[in-house]
Formats: sequence, C-alpha cells, structure tokens
Amino acid sequence: MGGPAAGALIALIGPIPVLFVDAGALLVSASLIFALIPVAAGPPRPPSGGYLKQLREGLGYVKRDAVLRAIVGMLMLTNSLDFGLLGVLYPAYGDQVLHSTALIGAMITAVAVGALIGSALYGWAGHRLSRRTAILVAVGIEGAPRFALLALEPAPAVLLAGLVVAGIGAGALNPILLPVVYERVPEAVRGRVLSLLVGGVLAAMPLGSMAAGLLLDGIGLVGALAVFGGLYLIAGTFPAIFRVWRGLDDPAPIGGDRPVSQGARTD
Repeated sequence: MGGPAAGALIALIGPIPVLFVDAGALLVSASLIFALIPVAAGPPRPPSGGYLKQLREGLGYVKRDAVLRAIVGMLMLTNSLDFGLLGVLYPAYGDQVLHSTALIGAMITAVAVGALIGSALYGWAGHRLSRRTAILVAVGIEGAPRFALLALEPAPAVLLAGLVVAGIGAGALNPILLPVVYERVPEAVRGRVLSLLVGGVLAAMPLGSMAAGLLLDGIGLVGALAVFGGLYLIAGTFPAIFRVWRGLDDPAPIGGDRPVSQGARTD
C-alpha cells in the first residue's frame, strides 16, 4: 500500500508535504504501541549479567555456527544491493526513464504483490524442495533478472509484470531462512542472536545506497544496474558453490549437538 500511496500523494501535494504525512504516520504508530501494548508483556526474566555479556554470548553462538554465518554474510550483500536499488536506482529510473513518481510507487507495489504470492506459494509447496534448492530458485528469480529487466527499459506494463515475478522469489526468502535460524538457536539466546543477525544485515544496507550513488554518477544508470545485477548473480551462486549451505537441510543443533525435534517449540 505504501508505494502507490506515496506516488499518488507526491503527485497531488508534492514531495515535502508527503514527508510530513509520513512523519505523522510514524507518530500514530508509536502512539498505538504506547496505548495498546502492555508494559509487562511476559513473565519477569532472571538477571542476565548485563547487555554486553548478552551480546558476547549471542556473538559466540553465531561464530560457532557456520550455517548462520553463511546466511548473514549473503543477506548482508543482497540486502545492501536491494537497499541501493530501492533508495537510489529506483528513483533515478523513475526520473530518467519513466518520468513519473506514480510509476515508482507502482514498481514497489508490484514487488510487494509478488512477495505475498511467493510467501504463500512457498508455504503451500515449499516442503517438496530442499531448502538449499529453494533458496537457489528464489534468489535466481528475484536477483539478477530484476536488474536486467530494468536495464532493458521495457514498457511499463512489461516492467511491472516482471517485477511481480521477481517479488515471488523475494517473498520466499524469509520463509526459507527464518525457520533455519529458529531451529538452530536455543530459546535462551534466541533474542540476542536474532538481534545480532538483523543488526549485521542492517549495518551493511547504507553501503548499498552509497555504492549506488557513486556508480550512478560514475557510469550511469545502466552501468550501475549491470554492476548490481552482477554482484547479485554472484551472491546467488553461494548456496551452490559452498558446502556449508548443505547445512540448511541438516538436523539443527539446539544447546549443543542435540537435534531439534519435530515438536520443538520455535516461537
């Protein structure tokens, strides 16, 4: 909903007022959390020795698990490329090729629609594939072909249809990878491990925007799309090349070498 709404509002009232609308929406969100979420949302936790000690424990767990390291490494690269595409190359494409802010919103919406379809499809049929095969297919659909499509500058209808297809691959990624994390990390350290994984991925994302801006100024839009698409293609081959990715389908250790059971709690 956000993409087309932003495009329509920019067309109606201009970009600066839309920033105020966005800020107001964030304030409303914060107010809803303050008003509706209980302060004590769960049982009291025992003393843990402090925040830094918890971080060290989470980092130690990630360092010992090669599969988690592989996941976060690939996601740092791909998410930084996605962030550069969304924050820099999409607006440049809308300005130089489409000449329309509304169509930029439609592009973002097309990917989001595809992502919903991809999540549903993986939930329905994903168990028929190994996770390693599924992630190869998902990244192969949503990665390099998206940049190639943009570089070809097709008609808007073809562009939007192609982005829906790319979104299908993107929507399957979280359902593939998140269960791996939940299976491999004991509940006692799950919060700090997830925080570290997400923090590492988020820390790399601004690098993608900076790289996109430098490439855009240096070699132009098509060149920047080609570089980003090439890097995405390389990242997509990691699960096929490196043996560590076979661990996606191995029984996951929890609190040692004990494999996760079918009925284990993963919430």
